[in-house]
Amino acid sequence: MIVSVLKGGVGNQLFQYAFARSLSIRTGSTLYFDKSWFSTSLAKKTGAIRKIALNDFQVNGKFLPDGYARSITAIAQYLGECTHLKSILDNHVFLIDQNNVFPQLKKLRKNRCSLVLIDGFWQSEDFFSNIKRILRQELILNYALTPQDRKIANEIKTRNSVSLHVRRGDYANSKRTNRRHGVLDMDYYHAAVDRIAGQTKASFIYVFSDDIPWCRENLVFDQPWRLVSDNSRKISSELHIMACCRHHIIANSSFSWWGAWLGEKKGSRIIAPKHWFKSGPELFRIVPERWIRL
Repeated sequence: MIVSVLKGGVGNQLFQYAFARSLSIRTGSTLYFDKSWFSTSLAKKTGAIRKIALNDFQVNGKFLPDGYARSITAIAQYLGECTHLKSILDNHVFLIDQNNVFPQLKKLRKNRCSLVLIDGFWQSEDFFSNIKRILRQELILNYALTPQDRKIANEIKTRNSVSLHVRRGDYANSKRTNRRHGVLDMDYYHAAVDRIAGQTKASFIYVFSDDIPWCRENLVFDQPWRLVSDNSRKISSELHIMACCRHHIIANSSFSWWGAWLGEKKGSRIIAPKHWFKSGPELFRIVPERWIRL
């Protein structure tokens, strides 16, 4: 039994699913999701609106009721941290977080376990590189786009389209979040647009953002562009539309990371910021080596 604790925005939820799905396939275990974080006060302290979005995709796993999920998670955390039970439970209960992930994965390969609890932000393709094809088959919407969204998606597919993501929101408005993530400046976006323009034929830029007024007031490009984002659209639909683009200029954001990863095609140019965080290290290799960092 594998339980993946879900938290954060849609991008982080997809990372959590991808890693857990990889482990479930490797171990032959059933995958369950603990979504109880979204009903806690912690979800409201992030500085951004967070909702469960993983259930918009054709995922392979079961969502636990919140009360049951909290109990399972609490028990697993307790058992996994009990030193006096360690010799008995060591091969039966695995608590995997960002501090112990690699030793635990090594142990997991050698032992058959009863319960694996995964709690963290697994922002690296390295955690699920063995199931890339499976994920691209599963991470598609389980509902139909609106006629308007379908029209935009079809238009994007007929052009040499470039998605450009401007991530602001709590990155700009929360002092705590800004200290960690920062906000990308226009120099990055202009350099990225010029890089793609120099490597491909005439392109059309599609802008996605959580700050529509700021984009309207501040974005200027030599190439034709339009603002796609719509506050009334489901975030999962927005991600799907972004993934329809051929090339991608992503922000230091898990949302556009997944838009680029799911939309990656032969010949795609994907540009990511050189520094993912304003302060602090990258715990894992967030940006694949085949992508361009500026």
